[in-house]
This record gives sequence, structure tokens and C-alpha cells, in this order.
Amino acid sequence: YMTRLGLWGTGTFFQNFKSFQSVLTSGSGSGSSGSMEMLAVQLKSSGAYLARSLGLRGVDFHMVQAKLTPAQQTLYDQSAGPW
Repeated sequence: YMTRLGLWGTGTFFQNFKSFQSVLTSGSGSGSSGSMEMLAVQLKSSGAYLARSLGLRGVDFHMVQAKLTPAQQTLYDQSAGPW
């Protein structure tokens, strides 16, 4: 059913789901929460996602990549493990 969202395929930036998924999961760690947030905003603005608690008024997004030390990466991995 996700193909009906029009996020990948003919006429889109992504040729298939794997290329779409690789963008969402790239970045520091095993996923990029910033990418997920921007996806939720895009889906809501197109009417494909309803969320009463997701407001767009006055919102700006900037992708910033933080360089983590090996100790910080280990701490993050341990903290995110349960999810």
C-alpha cells in the first residue's frame, strides 16, 4: 500500500523503495530522525498523513550532521538499542 503514497517510482526522485529507504536510514547511527521528521511533514502537507499534534506553522528544518567521538557513538548505540 505504501507505493500509493508516490514517494518512489516513475516520476519521482527515487527509482524504488530501496533507494528511498537508503536516504531515510543514512546519517549518523542506524537512522536519521531528521529525515523521518521531514517525511512526516511532507506527507502531512500532501494530505497523505493526518496528525493533530504535528503543526507546520513557523517551522524550519535544517540538516546538520554532528561529528561524534567513538565514545559518543557507543553511548548513542547503547541508548538507542531498545528501540
